Amino acid sequence: MSPPSQLGLADSYNNIGLVYDNMGEYLKALSSYERSLEIRKIAPPPNHPDLASSYNNIGSVYYNMGKYSKA
Repeated sequence: MSPPSQLGLADSYNNIGLVYDNMGEYLKALSSYERSLEIRKIAPPPNHPDLASSYNNIGSVYYNMGKYSKA
């Protein structure tokens, strides 16, 4: 899979995570966000701003779950 299509897949997982997060399905949201992050770690350059977005989303889910030390 080429890097642009990998980034599209990462965006899709991120968007699915957003839906699960909004539904309160936090474990499913984490799973989707973590898949997105793994793709984003290998596809773009290591300092790409999408990585920050992935880490922020994962932290937000942990915060919503009350797991503040993980957030």
